[in-house]
Amino acid sequence: MELFRGFFGGAVAGSSQVFVMQPFEIIKVRLVNQSLTNPEYKGIIHCFKRILKEEGFKSFWRGIFCHYSGTVSPLIGYGLQGSFAFGSNELFKDLITYIDGGKQKASGGNMPMSHVF
Repeated sequence: MELFRGFFGGAVAGSSQVFVMQPFEIIKVRLVNQSLTNPEYKGIIHCFKRILKEEGFKSFWRGIFCHYSGTVSPLIGYGLQGSFAFGSNELFKDLITYIDGGKQKASGGNMPMSHVF
């Protein structure tokens, strides 16, 4: 059950990261790709206000669900990445606990080896 919770929790964490960070990515890309000689935006706040006014609130999450030109949606990609990171962490913790019976100490400390991961 812990293994499933690790994979599921990682998927939720990765997907949540995309929802929270996507507006900042949109602003960053717009600022980086503007012309140096004739900039369209004066700064982060100006860019945010202008996108909100001209394109609407939903434009900050444009491209989050769809895929184009052979790339995977960031929502799926980061969800899988988080799922594998948290899930494999739980898997290896269980594996080490099974192997050493939870008795082996990590590098001379008081912590069992299974708590290192």
